[in-house]
Amino acid sequence: MIVVVGEPVFRVPSGTTPGAASGRSVAIARAAVADGAAVQLVGKVGDDPTADALLIDLARAGIGHAAILRDPARRTPTAATTGDASPFDPEREDAAGDGSTADEAEAPPRPQLDAADLELGLRYLPAFGVLVVAEPFAAEILAVATDAAAYTGAELVVVAAPGGHAATAVGAGATVAGTVLEAPSDSADDPDDRFADLVGRYAAALDAGTPAGEAFRGAVMSSGWEAAPADV
Repeated sequence: MIVVVGEPVFRVPSGTTPGAASGRSVAIARAAVADGAAVQLVGKVGDDPTADALLIDLARAGIGHAAILRDPARRTPTAATTGDASPFDPEREDAAGDGSTADEAEAPPRPQLDAADLELGLRYLPAFGVLVVAEPFAAEILAVATDAAAYTGAELVVVAAPGGHAATAVGAGATVAGTVLEAPSDSADDPDDRFADLVGRYAAALDAGTPAGEAFRGAVMSSGWEAAPADV
């Protein structure tokens, strides 16, 4: 089984495009499921109708959500597209989908997930073969993920910010026993979510027992993504 840790958002309906669970973590999970893997998503959403719709869409896609935490004090994040737009950008209008700005909507700052949340979420998932950290999270969260992967013997895949590196991805003194992949700088560099497709396919191959080098080469070819990992 693959565990994907990230920040799921809900893509609001637009014209003929229906609403759907979105964000990089969801796109990675979808790609892994499409390659035959069992996937559980760890994240945090609100306790509102938007979260209900998000979880229903995950279930339809075959993505497990037993470890998605619901916080009634937060509004489930939404996005107009599957790209980088989020309700946490104060420059973007209509953050809550009700004509307000992000400031007026009092949207919570990113990220929603913290280290304690990840520890709690992973308690629901005692056995997994691959752990994917889908966002460039703070060192505290990455340290929890690293410890969990080491404890369970899982393969660890970390998505780092542009310019990221294994030596700095989890902070001083930590060790990454796995792969660190540098994310594209923005959605304009990856309009088709090929990077997420690469990560999902790579994780699925690792989960199936394929050696890391072979798994990565296969994922690059099948996804069409040509960027190299920061570290393997």
